[in-house]
Amino acid sequence: MTRALVFFVLCVLSVACRSTSAAGDRAREYVLVVLRRGANTAERSEVERAEIQAAHMANIQRLAKEGVLVVAGPFGQPNTDPTRRGLFIFDVANIARARELAGTDPAVQAGVLAMECIPLRTRADLRRASTVDLGLSADVDSGALAEFPMHRFTLAIVGGGAKARAALERGIAPGRVLLVGRCGGALQGSNVAILDAPDVAHAEELLAPLRGELGALDLVPWWASETLTKLPEWALESPR
Repeated sequence: MTRALVFFVLCVLSVACRSTSAAGDRAREYVLVVLRRGANTAERSEVERAEIQAAHMANIQRLAKEGVLVVAGPFGQPNTDPTRRGLFIFDVANIARARELAGTDPAVQAGVLAMECIPLRTRADLRRASTVDLGLSADVDSGALAEFPMHRFTLAIVGGGAKARAALERGIAPGRVLLVGRCGGALQGSNVAILDAPDVAHAEELLAPLRGELGALDLVPWWASETLTKLPEWALESPR
């Protein structure tokens, strides 16, 4: 894991912190933004690329400090869609607002990255994960970035609607399925799940007992904060 990769996720997950929903909330509304390769990536000098990356990181920090960006992480390999670069999860319920926030990213403005916004409904308290990470990174200014706990997950986009969602929920108890969310927009009828699986092979093995109840399956390795492994301990429940 490179220092730059650790810094990318740390800036979002460790600093973002908003008050949690009132006790008894049955679901939370977020917006998932898939960051894709933009149309304007060629013919840039190393200096230009470095400047855009630095501005990109600075903007991530700003959004995190404002408490609107609660999860971020880059995709790994293999990736069935090479245009996918990473994702953000915004703690906003409005697609237009998420698009506005993601649009402040200098890499998006320069055409290096493009964005796809997807409504996400889940009972997973991602704001709590951000709060925990804030405590873990209290010494961030002392240069302890390399020690921040990172983890390789697999992100699953699963077709099959409510039937598939119910099947995925059964995997939460042993703590291997960490989040199940219902998608809207372009992924209407699909679910997003975060699996505690380091690669696609392990993810497929994990889902094998459920495969007959799942629809189309798209798996991609994904790096994010290790704190997300605690979601089942926090009485994670999936939306109905």
